[in-house]
Amino acid sequence: MVSWKLLISSLVLQAAMANSHAVPGGKHRTRSLSHCDEVLKQRGVAQQMASRRAEKIKTERKKRNMDEKAPLLNARSFYSSLATNHNVTYAGYNLNTPEQVLFANYSDACVLGQETTYGPYYVTGELIRSDIVDGEAGVPLHMEVQFIDYKTCEPVTGIYVDTWHCNSTGIYSGVVDEVVSKASDLDTTFFRGIQTTDDLGVVSFDTKFPGHYPLRATHVHILVHQNATLLPNNTLQLNSGNISHVGQIFFDQDLINLVDTVEPYSSNTNKMVQNADDGVMYVEADGMDPVARYTFVGDTVSEGLVAWAVFGIDTDANYNDVVQAASYYGEDGGEANAEYNLTKLGALEEVPSSFSGPTTFTTTVGV
Repeated sequence: MVSWKLLISSLVLQAAMANSHAVPGGKHRTRSLSHCDEVLKQRGVAQQMASRRAEKIKTERKKRNMDEKAPLLNARSFYSSLATNHNVTYAGYNLNTPEQVLFANYSDACVLGQETTYGPYYVTGELIRSDIVDGEAGVPLHMEVQFIDYKTCEPVTGIYVDTWHCNSTGIYSGVVDEVVSKASDLDTTFFRGIQTTDDLGVVSFDTKFPGHYPLRATHVHILVHQNATLLPNNTLQLNSGNISHVGQIFFDQDLINLVDTVEPYSSNTNKMVQNADDGVMYVEADGMDPVARYTFVGDTVSEGLVAWAVFGIDTDANYNDVVQAASYYGEDGGEANAEYNLTKLGALEEVPSSFSGPTTFTTTVGV
């Protein structure tokens, strides 16, 4: 029998997310970091990031008792044309390949500057932590995200970066929603956490590759808090500081398809939305590439991935009036926000008419 409550919830979500994936404040502000490329190289930031990532590959391999010097499979994806296969996998790369070729290029495709919807499953009160797995199954993913002030070309240090995503079968922790969670998930915190950027403007998270849920392509949420107050319980004070960036990280479609063949991803009954059909990705890809670069840690995807992305951000921006939380997490566990309005999702803006994908998505729910 059809669950009408679930059906209505899904239809509202379609209207809010599929027809109007959007930009906080209703502004498109593409910010390429190409002008920062030479500056960052001269300052040594690019080389430091290259060395950092090469060491991280070695660390991840050591965790799995793998050969640290084994050939490295590297893949990159660019959004510039979905009709072209952008997955370039090199079986010949190794750890002697110049690091700046393998990892660091600010004028290339790893630029993210567009502000997009924060989505309906944002939760405040999450812990400051780098390991956000909480025992969930899936493909290990070490994710590094760097933040560059697009005006000064300087790494943005000392900011708090909030991240969250669904699990392998499309379930979100910390919220109650019949489409992507259940009541018992309100007190869970898997795949949610906050980190502070270091002197290179970088945060690192150990997680699992995200799955997919109705209406959306596979993605990871990113939200930046500036001048926020850290509390003794290792969380951020509510409404302290300003939210200066809201974005999402996407993944190469071939990688998503490959991961989807591995358990527990293969048990996900949600219909997969392709990158080409995702309105948020279309908005975010206006002038830059929202797809993370990634490297296989071993010979198979099951052995893990290291992924990275670079965000060009406006440190003077403030989206506090736009972002609202679906839930709060406190000392007594999760608490749903009674004033949360799913249809608002910030100051939403319609997907441009130039978007060639469907303006609505359909899904089977409540049966």
